[in-house]
Amino acid sequence: MAHEEPRPHLLIEQARQGNAAARGALLELYRNYLRLVARSLIGGALRSRLDASDLVQETFLKAHRDFEQFGGMSERELLAWLRQVLVRSLSNQVKHHRRLSRDHHRQVSLEQLLDQSSLAVQQALASRFPSPRRAGRSGSLELIHEPDDPVRFVMAGVADLLSEGAPGRDLV
Repeated sequence: MAHEEPRPHLLIEQARQGNAAARGALLELYRNYLRLVARSLIGGALRSRLDASDLVQETFLKAHRDFEQFGGMSERELLAWLRQVLVRSLSNQVKHHRRLSRDHHRQVSLEQLLDQSSLAVQQALASRFPSPRRAGRSGSLELIHEPDDPVRFVMAGVADLLSEGAPGRDLV
């Protein structure tokens, strides 16, 4: 008995009827094709962090889960749909890795910003405010200076310090 190659149109029909084994066999027919497509799409910087086989596996999981969304009947339509699923998966991975990279840089910047702003507040308070109390003639303490808007006063000092420090850092 000769081993017969599965016919994609029959597997598509069986997969549409809910046959999970047929769905798996159908997807497996295109593993190598999708791996080649994935390799061609993954850019150099991302290549070290994302493997084409992992992307194909994620594509298969989504395609298996969402197969009822496939509206085509032909192998050509299935390939187009699988490429769309693959591209969406790749797009999600790119966003994820950018977010990880950005968060790492942002964490350092925010920690430095916090240190700088604390220092700025301390310097602003120390250099621009005279001592808020002094001993009066009777030995009692009295308030000698109170700024009109202390929040604006302190924030101006913070803004001055930030404009001097951390040039070229994107804090957003």
